[in-house]
Amino acid sequence: MQDNRYPPIGDYGVIGDLRSAALISKQGSIDFLCLPHFDSSWLFGRLLDWDGGGYFRICALSETLAFRRYRTDTNLMETMWSSDRARLRVVDFMPLDSRKPRLKAPQSLRVVRMLQPVAGSTDWQAIFKPRSDYGRQPYALKQLRRGMLAGRGPGGSIFLQYPPEATLSLVDGVATITGTSLPGHRGVFLLHFVEKGSAPAAMTVEDAHQLLHQTADFWTGWLRSISYHGRFDEPLHRSALALKLMQYRPTGAFVAAPTSSLPESPGGSLNWDYRYTWVRDTSDLVNALGQLGFPDEADGFVRFVRRAHDRNPARLQIMYRIDGGEELPEYLLEDLEGYRGSKPVRIGNAAVEQLQLDTYGEIMQTAFTAWQMRKSMPSARRRIILDVVDHILQQWDQPDSGIWEARRRPRKYLYSRVMMWVGLDRALKMERVLRMGA
Repeated sequence: MQDNRYPPIGDYGVIGDLRSAALISKQGSIDFLCLPHFDSSWLFGRLLDWDGGGYFRICALSETLAFRRYRTDTNLMETMWSSDRARLRVVDFMPLDSRKPRLKAPQSLRVVRMLQPVAGSTDWQAIFKPRSDYGRQPYALKQLRRGMLAGRGPGGSIFLQYPPEATLSLVDGVATITGTSLPGHRGVFLLHFVEKGSAPAAMTVEDAHQLLHQTADFWTGWLRSISYHGRFDEPLHRSALALKLMQYRPTGAFVAAPTSSLPESPGGSLNWDYRYTWVRDTSDLVNALGQLGFPDEADGFVRFVRRAHDRNPARLQIMYRIDGGEELPEYLLEDLEGYRGSKPVRIGNAAVEQLQLDTYGEIMQTAFTAWQMRKSMPSARRRIILDVVDHILQQWDQPDSGIWEARRRPRKYLYSRVMMWVGLDRALKMERVLRMGA
């Protein structure tokens, strides 16, 4: 029987700030968000445990959902609530600075949810139910001052600024905030995560609106580099923006997905944690962006792989933490329900110990793509490419776990052999620059 508590995965939209990402349902609820990073414990995890996982919902009380969309060429999301006489727009985003920001967003500010009344009077409700330690521990929320909530957890403190004229109710770690919006009177919710430090200063609605414009400028500015112009502009723009959302900008890594433990089929047990960087997946991703005219992502990822390789030259892993760390111990959260009852909920990924030889070919293809776009090769990059060639020559006839990460005895897979051939072929195409050190 289908569990109607859990929306279909396809109903979720995604916003992000190149450090983490939030999944927002059509009902206006953030049901998954890990802070401070993609691979941290979640603050909201209702996606994996409906009753205990935590969420942050904003909705109109007497209106119905009219539509939801991304603002053109951005990763800002708009949800419109409508009735016969009133309309309320909620704009969700995670702040990013444009190249010349007029207002610098504090590092602690992670999510902005703006209430923009369009017509009539709208009664709204916000439910704020944060959780720490993967949903197993509630935050002890308290009202710090009018218009500001605070809560402390094992990983840091959270602060929620809300419209000061609204009514607050705090019961068992759940904040219910209600208010009324009228045209010309915007409201804002600002979610801060502070690992160390004191409460952030309150921000005006005008400043929050300025951050909205700066974040929109960031996304549209990044997208201007796209080289494709044709009949498929809109879907390709949206695809590029979705891929970019997976980047962890501090290191250049990309996560395979911003989520963990979603099943390959409902009720199944193949529920893996994908909040890490797979060399194969990221190589395909940055190659796709490179073909669309975005060279920086391939460059950044090759630098990430080089740094990871330099820490342990003898062993190139198939995946890493987004900070480049090598340890990804896998364990189960037995007390969580899982998406629509799909157990177990997993954190970490034991596949990190596997040998997957196709990874070498993926790295070589990415290095080749970056070289084609830049027509230059730094000496540090040349060194890792030659090391990868050595790995291929030493291991080409070894059994491995294959592209599907089979958790059984290694075998000799055709795909692995083909990708190692690709690696050597790309090395030969770069032979002059590799040999000459140009």
